Amino acid sequence: MGEFPACPSEAVSAAEAACGRIVLTEITDRRGCAVWKAAGTVATVAIKAGYGEGEEPTAREAAVLDQLPGYSVTSGRHDGGVWYITPWLAGPSTWNVFAGAREGRPADRPVALAASVDLCRAVAGLHVAGWVHSDLQPAHGIHTGRVRG
Repeated sequence: MGEFPACPSEAVSAAEAACGRIVLTEITDRRGCAVWKAAGTVATVAIKAGYGEGEEPTAREAAVLDQLPGYSVTSGRHDGGVWYITPWLAGPSTWNVFAGAREGRPADRPVALAASVDLCRAVAGLHVAGWVHSDLQPAHGIHTGRVRG
């Protein structure tokens, strides 16, 4: 991987409008999409920017997320691609929840099984509502400890 791209200035401005002054933390940069955690004095959001091959999938993702009930999305385009901002969901990813099970720790198995059920129920709820997804990865599921309805 090369150098992490700069966060679009338009996205930074939108994040600061929602959060106050922010501190950006680089989270991931792969396949034409970069993600930052933008922690501010008022709130924390995620900024995702799509560029090159990731530009149009990121634009579609923003449009789909904007249709979810109770979910807030701010988005826009800039010279290098497209960006969007969503609330930051605090909690471990499915990948992280499964760490103990992958490492063979029997005591961590019930936690992994419970997380599996939670994730399956969340995805099933989206399917019942007519949603489809692609590229569902263990890093994509965030376990917040609350059920969204």
